[in-house]
Amino acid sequence: MRFKTVSLLFVLVALNCSGRIRISDVSSTNVKSDWTQLGGNAQHDQNAIQEISPPLKLLWKVGVERTPTGYMTAAMENIFVTTMAGKVIVLNYATGVRVSSIKLEQSLGYGMALDGNNGYFGSITDENSIFGYQLDKGKYSWKKRIGSVESMPLVSGGLLYVSSVNGNLYCLDLETGSEKWIFKSNRPFRGTPARWEGLIIAANDSGIVYGLSASTGELKWKYQTGKAIMSTPVVHNGNVYLGNLQGRFFSINAESGELNWSFSGKGSFFATASVDNEAVYSATASGILYKISIADGVEIWQKDLLDPLSIGMLLSGRYIYIGSLNRKFYSLDKDTGEILWSVLLDGRVRTSPLEYNGNIFIGTENRFVYAFSEIGASGE
Repeated sequence: MRFKTVSLLFVLVALNCSGRIRISDVSSTNVKSDWTQLGGNAQHDQNAIQEISPPLKLLWKVGVERTPTGYMTAAMENIFVTTMAGKVIVLNYATGVRVSSIKLEQSLGYGMALDGNNGYFGSITDENSIFGYQLDKGKYSWKKRIGSVESMPLVSGGLLYVSSVNGNLYCLDLETGSEKWIFKSNRPFRGTPARWEGLIIAANDSGIVYGLSASTGELKWKYQTGKAIMSTPVVHNGNVYLGNLQGRFFSINAESGELNWSFSGKGSFFATASVDNEAVYSATASGILYKISIADGVEIWQKDLLDPLSIGMLLSGRYIYIGSLNRKFYSLDKDTGEILWSVLLDGRVRTSPLEYNGNIFIGTENRFVYAFSEIGASGE
């Protein structure tokens, strides 16, 4: 089991229909369960806080009007769901009851990063494509035009890091949106940057993985993988893990940019990988899930799920949770790759699974969010 400490000064307490979320000033200095950005932290390793054992039972299912975007977040006893139509829907994690909703001006990209009572969003529209929003006051903190953003922003060290399809990577002030630095490349960035110690790690359509100074944007190293990279880099114990559209998967030393090893899979690696102390887990668009040794890049097992896989997975102790475009949601044994449990949902899975306070959440194309637990709604 893994724990993390996040300092949040606010908790949601009431329904508000005016486009803001009422937040009270209740201080907490040890919130272990919060999932405030892609993958749960700045390294994006996608490890759950708690181990949730299959088979799971449906806790609740709630309609959210539009298709949820790729990543949900969770904090303050609520699940934050963003949609392509520019709406943020806030659901109580235990009951699915709608706490609030906010209608924004922009079509949203892949989810909202949370920092206290502020949300940070990327938009797929060109105008005001990155912005901060004060959830408690129901108003924008700032807006900035940086070209279409197809990823979730990263909040780390009091700064906001965001990649753009215009080929640039930006470091912005959280409070004002002012530019701290810009790194310019000639090809679109489509994944969220990762942070490891004093470095920002990002990759783009050129197939290059970049290591940049988090404080200045200075290029420290780069590594060419040979084909476009759509996924978000994952960093674990000083190594970067990601795959490209050529079906190659890479482990790169985060400090030096030198290759540790590479692995050849069947099909393109679109989805963001997950990693633990033993292995990295990654899926191809052709439906094959791989477990690869982080020590030497040797395949430990592969499992053909016979379903297209383009969304990241969740590691929960001994188990893997992953959804497919064929409407199935699976749990697999991490040691063997055996399917332990699956359920057919009403729509294609469009979000990565999220664990929060002992429940697992997932969103589908037909405009629903599902909550699963070991106990289920009946308490049995």
